[in-house]
Amino acid sequence: MCPPNTRTPGFEEENRHKPAEVLAAEESARPMSADEVADATLTALGRRHGGLPVVPGAGNRALALGIRHLPGVADRVLRRRPAPAR
Repeated sequence: MCPPNTRTPGFEEENRHKPAEVLAAEESARPMSADEVADATLTALGRRHGGLPVVPGAGNRALALGIRHLPGVADRVLRRRPAPAR
């Protein structure tokens, strides 16, 4: 199981101590709720994955594949700043 950042009280505390570079890189990745991660975990337990890692969330799976197979592209995506809110 390779859960993404999960919105929990511990995650909020962890963010208070992360270096700015890590926080900036994580802006592109959507944190999931603990319920979403739990649902994905239970679903994965009900299937046979042949030892493959389970990454909850379609966007997170795409990012994990990108990091594995196209690390340069994934790095650029993670470093891209989101557009300012209008």
